[in-house]
Amino acid sequence: MRMLVALVMLAAMAGACSKSGEPVPRPEGFVDVLDTINRSCADTSNTFECAKAVEQYRLGKGVSGVTRVGRRLSLVAKNGMVVDLTDTHDPSAEDYVGYAYSEYLACFGHHLIHRQMYDTEGYMLVNADTGARTDVPGVPVLAPDCRRLAVASGLPFAGSVLQVWRLNETGRVVLEWGHQPDSEWTPGVVVWKSPVLLELPYTTADDPGTRRSLVSRLYTDGWHVEP
Repeated sequence: MRMLVALVMLAAMAGACSKSGEPVPRPEGFVDVLDTINRSCADTSNTFECAKAVEQYRLGKGVSGVTRVGRRLSLVAKNGMVVDLTDTHDPSAEDYVGYAYSEYLACFGHHLIHRQMYDTEGYMLVNADTGARTDVPGVPVLAPDCRRLAVASGLPFAGSVLQVWRLNETGRVVLEWGHQPDSEWTPGVVVWKSPVLLELPYTTADDPGTRRSLVSRLYTDGWHVEP
């Protein structure tokens, strides 16, 4: 199932723990996007089918202000703005774009939308208050305190990058930090060890048989990759 399969298989290893090894309590509205994917995609064979299955599962449970009518996915923000996302007609066309609802990240104040293109995929965050949109390259993983989210992407369908996003004073999501590896990678699932410490398992294109890990920590002067 392309990259989503690898993410779902690795999701069981993801999770934030305290120094004692106990799980960190999650704030109200916390949601694990990979768990939603895992619940929905067991019987799908590609990212397009998976995204549609996730939408069917999630909208079947009901999401306030979100509706699907034919090819049009609509979201009504709290300020009244309507965000309409319409699939193009032909999934086999090179200019195809299809949208599917993924999850409501309640504690982060954003809806998550999957966007399928002809030969790649990505995600979009839609601000639940204003309707403002922000593109992210992969499945976001919320920090245990819900103040940030991390996104990793890489081979074979996207550029290699690790990003940390946060909410600014106005509630808009902004890129806080980005890291591009020296060698193209295939990332696993981001694991938040604490609200200021994350780990990303990965393999590289030039040595796919060796599993490595990148550890990054937030200091007073910003994020740094640990040696």
